[in-house]
Amino acid sequence: MRQLLVLLLLVFLVFAVNEAGSVSRASAADSLVLALGFTLLTSFIVGAFALKLGTPMITGYLLAGLLFGPHIIGALSQRLTVFSEEVLLNFRLVDSLALGLIAFAAGGELKIQRLLPRLKTIGWVSAAQVLFVFVGVGASIVLLAPIFFGDMSLAERFGIALLLGVVATANSPATVVAVMNECGAKGPMSTIVLGITVLKDALVMVLFSITLIAARMLTIPGQEPDLMLGLRVFWELFGSIGIGIALGWLLVQYIERVGAELPLLLLALSFVSVEIGRELHLSGILTNIAAGFYVQNFSRHGSELIDALEQYTLPVFIIFFTVSGAKISVPALAAMWPVALVFIAARAAFTWLGTGVGARAMGSDPPSWKGHLWLGFIAQAGVSLGLAAEIGRSIPEIGASIQTLIIAAIAVNQIVGPITFKLALSRAGEVRM
Repeated sequence: MRQLLVLLLLVFLVFAVNEAGSVSRASAADSLVLALGFTLLTSFIVGAFALKLGTPMITGYLLAGLLFGPHIIGALSQRLTVFSEEVLLNFRLVDSLALGLIAFAAGGELKIQRLLPRLKTIGWVSAAQVLFVFVGVGASIVLLAPIFFGDMSLAERFGIALLLGVVATANSPATVVAVMNECGAKGPMSTIVLGITVLKDALVMVLFSITLIAARMLTIPGQEPDLMLGLRVFWELFGSIGIGIALGWLLVQYIERVGAELPLLLLALSFVSVEIGRELHLSGILTNIAAGFYVQNFSRHGSELIDALEQYTLPVFIIFFTVSGAKISVPALAAMWPVALVFIAARAAFTWLGTGVGARAMGSDPPSWKGHLWLGFIAQAGVSLGLAAEIGRSIPEIGASIQTLIIAAIAVNQIVGPITFKLALSRAGEVRM
């Protein structure tokens, strides 16, 4: 009851501040500060309530962002919304900072001594998931595209199927790390899920470059192969990993020679790597994952890295997932919900099938939770949104519809995914908090 009263008081304060701001014309900086303060307080309360219901706290953060974003409360009254479109745009820098720190943490959690006994499992499950999801979702779209997208040629149907098949294989490293951190998960399932998620991120980039070239040739009359697109994705993948390893080496040198204020340095590096990576067409996520992986496995300072990152864990997760929730496009979901539900269901079904086939190679790992492993691969977020944006830019006419469909599916998967992953960890006996 006390938490509910505090939440209602915060909503009233937001209304009062927005009302006063409409008169005094508050600056964008004022709105950003208000949103940051509101996020840390309100989302923590909603997250704590979600935890009492048995769901992850990050699900509460997502729902808080969705509720106080531009499409629910914002649609009822601009005086009650915290995350207006303008505020979300200004949050981009904070979002980059949070994403960079989460990526560092993901790399730091990938310990070679944990991965080596399960490399066979990670490889087989990754390959089976990519194959089954790509082919299965693609085939479903080929069959159903005329129902949802209207009359189109067989070539156009195959083009759409290729793109949606690739997007369906992508997952969310940020969500995996957040749920593991919240649950204190350490064990075979969490190691396997994180390893597969990171590996698939790299595979998806390569596969997407190939399928986007093919889809443009199938959907655009007279389109020639765009080799520059392939080279750009090659640079994004291998350039990001190479620069990340170099960044990790520099970080090790700093720790050994200076060592002071490591948390602040990581804060700065997280922001700079993501922002500069965006300008250089690199993946800030992969760069920081590679850097964290290098520090953890090729130096004696892995524990120092994790300890420094944990100082920011709670506020970073609150901000990142609340903003992610506010970005969920309710209009996109409303416009594309029939085909989005088909896409979501097909993706879940073929993820279950692919994981089951790949899990047969799990050797001596406990068989009791093999049937729940697929639940760790439902969530989607940043990578999928990036692919959707690229499709919208690269495919005229139908690209915008495909992008809207992907955004609608992500809206559901990002809310459901943390819940299913926590359930899987619980069945595996790895929830310790």
